Amino acid sequence: MIHVSGLEKFFQGKRVLHGLNVDIPRGSALGIIGGSGSGKTTLMRCINGLSRFEQGRVRCGDIDLLPTLSEKDYKKRLQSLRRQVGMVFQHLYLFPHKTALQNVIEAPLYVANISRDQAIAEGERWLERFGIAHTAHRRPDALSGGEQQRVAIIRALMMKPKILFLDEPTSALDPKRSSDVREIFNEFVRQGSTLVLVTHSIRFLRGLADQILYMESGEVVESGAAEQVLDAPKDPRTRAFLEYA
Repeated sequence: MIHVSGLEKFFQGKRVLHGLNVDIPRGSALGIIGGSGSGKTTLMRCINGLSRFEQGRVRCGDIDLLPTLSEKDYKKRLQSLRRQVGMVFQHLYLFPHKTALQNVIEAPLYVANISRDQAIAEGERWLERFGIAHTAHRRPDALSGGEQQRVAIIRALMMKPKILFLDEPTSALDPKRSSDVREIFNEFVRQGSTLVLVTHSIRFLRGLADQILYMESGEVVESGAAEQVLDAPKDPRTRAFLEYA
């Protein structure tokens, strides 16, 4: 369960998130949509602790994040949060000197402390499932954009997160690969985990997201069940956005 209440974020004295309230039930998928600069990624970064905020409260899993926490207490809670959540960034941040397989087993080996044999076996299974087994011993600079993106997703899934945050997870994937990845994410949610994704791909959200949140200028314009928001939006700003999506 993720609960966000009264969230406000300022950047260089300018308010970029305006008192947001968001609830994301456990075992569900939330799609966050909106134009560039609408605050989508900033909201995600506040929820998962990557950006501190000035007002409000975030409860992510069983961790409370508050603006009144000292730097020491905030970092302590963030360490606990990292053991429960995964994140796939729009900029993938793969280790350039490591192969695809080495990238995906790094955290399980040194953070989760699983055996090397188990990590390699799980990594190879995921690479096979994502259709990129042939990339196991290639470094990122020898991979296509879509292959790199799938390696980054696998790296997050290898840690078995309870909550997974994704920022434009299919921007480099063709429709067939996007459909395959969507099914894997659906399975992730069916197992009781929670998915939060920022995307411009409305097609990708269909059949995956339970809820949609449409943002504009740091505010939530409309939120609700995915079918309702995508097919019968109530707010004219949402309708205008979806006409071009």
